[in-house]
Amino acid sequence: GDVVLKVYNHNDGKVLDKVKRDIAYYVQHAGYEVEQLDSGDIIVKGHVIGKSSFLNWVRSYGASMVILEPTSWGEDIIASALRKLNNYK
Repeated sequence: GDVVLKVYNHNDGKVLDKVKRDIAYYVQHAGYEVEQLDSGDIIVKGHVIGKSSFLNWVRSYGASMVILEPTSWGEDIIASALRKLNNYK
């Protein structure tokens, strides 16, 4: 589905640079859009095929990335994190 991500400008832009490298192919060949915000953060928009692997990729960035749309995908990440947390209770 169509996804909108926000990537926060942590670590002097190192996270942003890595995300931009990760999605460079999709920007060139799949029409992903990257918008630089005044804050230094970026918004990434694109069509995702393979929700499960995409969500794993988002999780790998921890607090540096958040899914803005669709909100249900962000809720899926929260539910997964809560299940993992409950394993340690």
